[in-house]
Parts: sequence; structure tokens; C-alpha cells
Amino acid sequence: MKPLSRSFSGGKKGCETMGTKRNNKRIGKQIGAVLTLLFLFISLLSPAAARTASPRELNPTVDTAITNVGNYILSVDKKPEYGSMWNVLGLVRSGRDLPTSYTDTFYNNTLKFLKDSNWQITKNRYSDYSKLILAMTVIGRDAEDICGHNLLEYLADFSKVKKQGFNGPIWALIALKSHPTYEIPEVAGVTEQTTEEGLVEYLLSKQLTKEGQEGWTLTWNAEDAVPDTDITAMTIQALSSYYGRRDDVTSAVDKALAWLSSSQDSKGGYSTLNGSGTVENSESDAQVIVALSSIGIDCGTDERFIKPDGAWVLSRLMDYYKAADDTKGGFIHVFEGAENNGGGAAGKIDGLATEQGMYALAAYTRLQEGKTALYDMSDITLVPGEDTVPDDSSEGTTEEKAPDKGDTPKPGKIKVSRLLLDYKQITMTRGKTRTLKLKIYPSNAADKRVKWKSSNKKIATVTAKGKIKALKAGTVKITVTARDGSRKKAVCKVIIKNPASARKNSGKKTNTGNRRSSTSGTNTGSNGQRGYNSQSGTGYVPVVSGGNTGQGNYPGTTVTGSGSGGTTSQESTEAVAWNFDGNTYNPESSSEDTEASVQDETGEDTEGEEGYEGDGEDPGNPGPEHPDTGLPAWLEILLGLLLSGGLAGSFRVPWKLLAVKALKKIKKA
Repeated sequence: MKPLSRSFSGGKKGCETMGTKRNNKRIGKQIGAVLTLLFLFISLLSPAAARTASPRELNPTVDTAITNVGNYILSVDKKPEYGSMWNVLGLVRSGRDLPTSYTDTFYNNTLKFLKDSNWQITKNRYSDYSKLILAMTVIGRDAEDICGHNLLEYLADFSKVKKQGFNGPIWALIALKSHPTYEIPEVAGVTEQTTEEGLVEYLLSKQLTKEGQEGWTLTWNAEDAVPDTDITAMTIQALSSYYGRRDDVTSAVDKALAWLSSSQDSKGGYSTLNGSGTVENSESDAQVIVALSSIGIDCGTDERFIKPDGAWVLSRLMDYYKAADDTKGGFIHVFEGAENNGGGAAGKIDGLATEQGMYALAAYTRLQEGKTALYDMSDITLVPGEDTVPDDSSEGTTEEKAPDKGDTPKPGKIKVSRLLLDYKQITMTRGKTRTLKLKIYPSNAADKRVKWKSSNKKIATVTAKGKIKALKAGTVKITVTARDGSRKKAVCKVIIKNPASARKNSGKKTNTGNRRSSTSGTNTGSNGQRGYNSQSGTGYVPVVSGGNTGQGNYPGTTVTGSGSGGTTSQESTEAVAWNFDGNTYNPESSSEDTEASVQDETGEDTEGEEGYEGDGEDPGNPGPEHPDTGLPAWLEILLGLLLSGGLAGSFRVPWKLLAVKALKKIKKA
């Protein structure tokens, strides 16, 4: 018993030992905190701090440049046509006030060009169709229905898409991902069917593999191939919606970003390949700005793209800005006396340089304002492209012919011309529910009753409101059909997975405390990069900090149920009457039913679906802005001061945060 009594003795010596340990621990914390503050102070005076210099001020400012460049474009492009597509895209996406007559004229002239070309605008450059899709989308015209023509059909033959080279697949993927409703249709007889996954895999397979040179280039198959700024930047733009969601894409893009950082010149700008060398030009700067903005990187705050003297890529782009007068301005291709790579005349405002400079400014502004990326047009509502151009029988007149008396539909007899669902493919977890949104065209259709149907009610059922319930793993098609005799319908493919499978396939730990539905608000991690809040058939729909996702935001009539008069579909579990108020169907059911529908749309009952992961960062993961090194803060700072180059930069120490923590530790101690 003696050893036991000594072990638990409350003697003076034991108390002193315990007190000494506590004091030593407290003193150790104080010393660590003081060292952290000391090294923070030293770092402000050291050369290492110069590497994170403040970005140089812009002259002119982005807002001024957008206004002046926009004025210049409108002054020289008074009758926009097919070749004006990039002017239109930059003007619309910049958010500046734009007369509707400008976009209407562009649409009418482009439609006439398509008709005159018999809808065959190229034989070899299929990227022209991709860019046409972007142009139609940005003015709110559904590229899948331009006077009955589906422009995405031209991208269905992959052998034709890649015929012109690497540019073809790049722009095909950009066009496909420009709106969540788009998909490349399967076309019989094509040599090789184009698919979304095939496009992604193709781009990834062409990345150069030499360490430190892991970008993309047009001559990727050459033994001495080196990365090209423009091609690398455009490939990043094409892959942007998968960045942070697919490990293979994220890894490839991160390697390309490292090369872009290392290839940036001392003035903050970029060059493109020109024979045996490279030529510095404004368009390369523009492409890099668009690429970085598309994946949520602010080139004015990310130190990888800011030179020691504060030069950055947007400040270099502004060096190419040239004023036409006090209220107008554009961009030059290269500076006077500089080598040219076949672009515009040196030192003079150039159309191509101005186009790209304008949409680069738009891309950066959209990032700053928390809007969707330049080519992510999920925030734009789409309507079918109407036939506003007369046919050849009009003898060249530019006015529409007045319809014959018999051509005017009688009131109450207008039939449905199209049904549009917000998703063409979704993934769900067994046991969960999801409500599809439906748009009916035209808005003045006489009979807006619809019928919902599931191809296999053992896998999933659907109610008269378009609410799907996932019953078991499998694939099912949900079809909604107009009941006015027009035979118009829309289909959504639903892939249902078991809960365990969904967690396994998500690729990362699900943060159940911070989920978002496809119609909920947005959220981002602390690094400001874009998160993702839904998984659709066209891939992951991006979310931008502070912005709106645009999901489910389409024109026309919002319908989530079947027709009026208490008629329901076969899958409905209860009779529901609907009243049409001129825009939406409103259920005359109980408040509980209405409340349940709202709850479904906010995502509260979709929690657990694959793709509905927390958009914020895992608290245990400090994120890409400050990787967890496992070292004390003061030691990280010391290493950052002593080590040079990329190794020191990899620490990217958040100075202010560490200083605040250090002060708190001293105060607490």
C-alpha cells in the first residue's frame, strides 16, 4: 500500500511539480506567439514580402474601359451580322445597357446568313458551329431550336469536330456546357458519336506531360511540342465546370496553372507561339484572364499571377488599350515596333483584339460581381429562335409578310409548340425526391394541361406536380406530354443509386451541414473558387460566390403539375386541382401540400442526393490557399523567408490571420 499512498499523496512537492509544468506550458505558448508576431514583422521588411506586392492600379479602370470599348464597338458595328458574334457576346456579358435593336439585328442578319448558306456554314471548321451556339445562347435564343434546327446536331460527329485540330473539341465542350439544357443528340450514321465524356477525355489526353511544361498546344503530337498560352487558356475554359469536382480535371488544370504562372513575363503579360518563337500580344492576356476567371481565380489577388513590382495580367492588358477619343477606345494587337504574328497592324486599334479584350473585361467583372462565368450562361433564359426572316418568295423585302386571314390562329386554338424541362438528366439517391420544373411554349397556348409518366414505376414514380420519388436503384425516363393534341413532350433521364453507392461515387466527404439544392442560394469556400450545387446530365452546374446559379430559371410558364379540373396523371397519388393565373399553375390543395412543394425546391428533402454536397470547405482542410503543412505558424513563416522560389510560395501564409491568432494566444496566456 505504500507505493499507492505515495502515488496519490497531496504533498507540497507534487503540487509544485504540477504547477511548474503548467507554467512551462503557458510560457511555451507565449514564446511561440511572440515568435509568430516577430517573424510577421520581419517579413514585412524582407524581400520575400515583395513577392506579394499589391497589384498595380488599372488605367483606365475596368468600368471605364467597358464603357468606352462598348461605345467604340457600337460605333463601328452598327449593323451586326454573323461575323459580329464576339462583339455581341462581350457586350451582353459585360452587363452594360444594350439596345434590343442591336441584338435583334444581329439575330435577323445571322438567320438570313444561315438560310442563304442552307445551314451549312463550314465544311472543315466545326468550331464555327460551336461559336454560333454561344452567340445564339447569349441573346437568349435556344440553340437547340433555331427555326426548328438543332445547332448541336452539327457537333454530333466527333470525326468532323476534331477535323480542324485541337480547337474543335475545345469549343465543342465550351458550347455544350454553355447552358444546362443543352446536350449533343445521338445522330444515326455518324462516324464517331460525340459525347460529353468523350470530349473531356480527349482534352485531358492531349495535355503535354513534360514536367513544368504541362499545358496544351495545337502541335501536341510533336516531339518538341511546347505549351501555347492561348490553347492552354482555352482548354482550361472548356474544362472549367469540372474543376474542383473531378480529380483528373482538377489535377490537369492545376498543372497547367503552374505553367501559366511560370510563363508570365515580368510585365505581367503573355505571348503566343509564332514559328520558332513567341510574340507578346493582347489576345493572349485576354484568354488567360477568361481562363482564370472561369475557375474562380482572381488574377488581381492570386500571388501566382502578380509580379514583384505589382504587374499583373489585367494591368498588362490595359497597356494595349488605346483611346479613339474621350468616350471611345479599343485594344491593339501588338505594340508599335513589336514583332507581329499575323494579327492586326502594330499600334492600331484592331477588331479581333478589341473583341477579346472586351469579353475578357466582362469575364473579370462577372467574377468580381459574383455572377456566372463568361461562358456559363445558365443565368440566361432561352426561347426558341423564331423565323423572323422572310423566305425567297418575299422578293428581297426586309419586312415580314402580313399573314393571310386564314393564317391567324383563332383565340383559344393556339396549341403547345414546345415543352422544356429544367434538366434532361439527373442523378438521385434511393428514397429521395426531386421536383422537375416545366416551361410551356408559347405562353398563350390555349390548353396547358400536361401528363407526367414514369417508364418504370417500380424504380421511380412521378406525381401530377412533376415530383419524382426514387424507389430503387436503376434508370428510368420521366416523360411529360401536352394534352392538347399537339403531341409535344419532354423527357428527363433519372439515374438512381443506392445511398452507399452515392457516397462512394461522390469522391469527397459530404458536408451534411451545408448542402444546397439546384435552386438554392450559392456558397463558396474561403478561397473564392466556384463551388457546385447540382449534378445534371450535362455535368456539374457551377455556382459563383454571391451570384445566382440560374438553375430552373427559364422563360415561359412554370408548371409543376397536371391540368386543371382535378385531372391527374396515372402516377398521382391524389387528385389535385390547378388554377392558371397567367404565368404559373397554383395548386388548390391543402397548405401542407404547397409547403411540401416549396420545401422540395429549397433542397431540404433532397439532402443526401449525389451532387448535393456542402459547397464550403471541410473545416479540417485549410484549402488550396493555405495547405496544411503540419508545421507551427512561426516555422512556416521562417521557411517562407529562408526558402526562395516556388517552395516558399507554396506556403502562401495568411499573415493577418496568423497575427490575430498570435495576439489571442498571448492575451489568453
